[in-house]
Amino acid sequence: MFERRHEPLAPKSLFVVRLARSIGLGLGMVAACLGLGVMGYHFIEKLPWLDALLNASMILSGMGPVN
Repeated sequence: MFERRHEPLAPKSLFVVRLARSIGLGLGMVAACLGLGVMGYHFIEKLPWLDALLNASMILSGMGPVN
C-alpha cells in the first residue's frame, strides 16, 4: 500500500489523497460512534436530544457521563 524504504516517495497528489482518505475514515468512525451513543441515550434513557449529545460526547471523549 505504501512505498518501501528503497522506493521513491509518492507524489504530493497521492499523499493528499491518502491523507484525505484517512481523515475521512477517522471522522466517519467518530461520527458513527457519536450517533449511536446519541440514539442510545435518547431512545433508551429518554434524554432530550441535546442532553443525549452531551452525554455521548463526554463518554466518547473519556470524561464520563453527565447525567
